[in-house]
Amino acid sequence: MSAAPRVLVVDDSAFVRKVVREVLSGAGMDVVGHARDGLEALEKIEALAPDVVTLDLEMPKMDGFTFLRILMSRTPMPVIVVSSYSQKENVFKALELGALDFVAKPDTMTTDVTAVRQELLAKIGLARQIRARTRQVARPVVEATSSARLVADKAGAPNQVVVIGSSTGGPS
Repeated sequence: MSAAPRVLVVDDSAFVRKVVREVLSGAGMDVVGHARDGLEALEKIEALAPDVVTLDLEMPKMDGFTFLRILMSRTPMPVIVVSSYSQKENVFKALELGALDFVAKPDTMTTDVTAVRQELLAKIGLARQIRARTRQVARPVVEATSSARLVADKAGAPNQVVVIGSSTGGPS
């Protein structure tokens, strides 16, 4: 995993896009593009194939919640929400829809920007590792043959059980 993580920055604010791009580029990450809203981001994801997406929640045309629903149903990938829309219920909703983590946008008067920068870089690094591991272990799904299917015993109860678990943001 020597190549720099490929990141798409999605935010309606040109200033925030510029700041996030500078922070990520300064840390050796490859910012492959940016989008002003979720609709533009969906198009750019197909064209640019980023490893990680940073996402604002409040945007025109298509908000971050709608974007997450569509992205996770089409092309699941690590998304770090970077938003000032940080009420607890919004954070949980974004995580339920598939976001990997959340970073609150700095409030210039009270927030330590250095801490926010470090948090964002750490979370994108983690997201990149998760994406790389997912690609390595992904294997095609093989349909069981009729002789290998679950067979019920005489009482009608199965004699084998298969359990699949997933955390928030896992496969639907």
